[in-house]
Amino acid sequence: LFRSWQSVAGALATVGLATVWTIGLLAALSWPQNSVNQTIAPLVLVMALSDAIHFLSRYAQAREASAASTRVERAQAMIRAARDAGPPCLVTTLTTATGFASFATSSLESFLRFGLICAFGILGALILSFTILPLVMVLLPADKIRAAQASLMWNRVLQLLVEGTRRHAKYIVVISVALFAVLGFGAVQLRVDIDEYKLYGEESDVVKGFRFMEAHLQKPDSLELELSLPEGAELFHEEVLTALSKLSSSLAEIDGLGPVHSVVDTLAWTNRLLHSDDPAFNRLGNSTEENAELLTMLSLKDPAALDQWLSPDFRRLRISVEAEKRPQSERGEILAQVNAAIGRDVGPDWDPRVTGSFSVYYDMTREMQKTQVSSFGTAVVIVFAILAAYLFSLGGGLRSAVGWAAVGMFPTVLPVIATFGVMGYAGINLDMGTAMVAAILIGIAVDDTVHLLGEFYRRRQAGTPPVPAIEGAVLHVG
Repeated sequence: LFRSWQSVAGALATVGLATVWTIGLLAALSWPQNSVNQTIAPLVLVMALSDAIHFLSRYAQAREASAASTRVERAQAMIRAARDAGPPCLVTTLTTATGFASFATSSLESFLRFGLICAFGILGALILSFTILPLVMVLLPADKIRAAQASLMWNRVLQLLVEGTRRHAKYIVVISVALFAVLGFGAVQLRVDIDEYKLYGEESDVVKGFRFMEAHLQKPDSLELELSLPEGAELFHEEVLTALSKLSSSLAEIDGLGPVHSVVDTLAWTNRLLHSDDPAFNRLGNSTEENAELLTMLSLKDPAALDQWLSPDFRRLRISVEAEKRPQSERGEILAQVNAAIGRDVGPDWDPRVTGSFSVYYDMTREMQKTQVSSFGTAVVIVFAILAAYLFSLGGGLRSAVGWAAVGMFPTVLPVIATFGVMGYAGINLDMGTAMVAAILIGIAVDDTVHLLGEFYRRRQAGTPPVPAIEGAVLHVG
């Protein structure tokens, strides 16, 4: 786009160093890479270019205006470019960093680390764009001044855009509002869900491993129940073991769960061994005394057989249920049935606790949903405040700055609604990756608004009428 190898070299040096800084901080903090933060490098690499592009663009215009060719003249042109591009680039960097830093509101540590590291990378790129980049451009041999040639085509395109917008302004507003409504309805249908099979794809080795496990070994997920006995009850009491057997049967009948493993299986297996491995005795004892004897025998002869199912005092026990990989909505239904079975089969005096990867994954997805809401809300509020403060600093009253900031938030929020709307209509769920979309989009989408609205606002404060002000702003920053 710049048709200058010097500009390319300077921009790549800037974004390359910013990326190295970011990954270096990740390593210095001993934060491991995972499925969330492995996207940091390409994100920083791409977004770090924006400040460099704005600076190089203003630098080219400044060189052309003064016909700067010597090193001193180029340095002076860079100072003018930095004064012109610096304030809006600072604001856009702060808003983008805010989009990432808003993940600090998440209770999921991986999201928090991702947000903080990316915010650091974006801020580092701003610093490098106005320190290292000018230094590289001064040290490199001067390139030919081609700003007029390069901008001529862009100016024609932008002029056509401005004229078309002016002629059809009402239609554009109506269409934008209609799109907002239609896509907003699609966004309402968006679901937060994680389906490992869709996440990896049926052809991936991960899903093939799940399928093989299901067919030949056991179900690939696990639901774990920890139960504390009521006061006065003992594990070997007949009513206690009967309740556990009944609960195990209820859990095995739930679609998506089963088989069920617990101390009941161990006692039944021991009873069978004591009766010459007769399958008819693969059950609990006939009385409390028999079950107490079985339990005592096991604890003395093979305590390891009980360790995975009972606490040392026999007051807490574990039930392990094999489970299938299911989407979030189905996990919620299954967990509701599990809780209903616990309440029905063991009664209110027991102290149940549902855990295991099946339940933990469900809770994690719910936390992702909370992260989406909290980070998006935080980002919107802070980005609006930054935009209003920037416009206020350009002159004019506070009310005017806040009003124009509110106007600027519409084209900032619309891309988020549009993205979620398309995802909702296409049936694309919010998962570990797409849960970050809203807050990041807010921080990035506002960048163009900042540059355009800031330049327009500055021209209006200088007394330029609205239409020439917006035309000049588009041509200047477009």
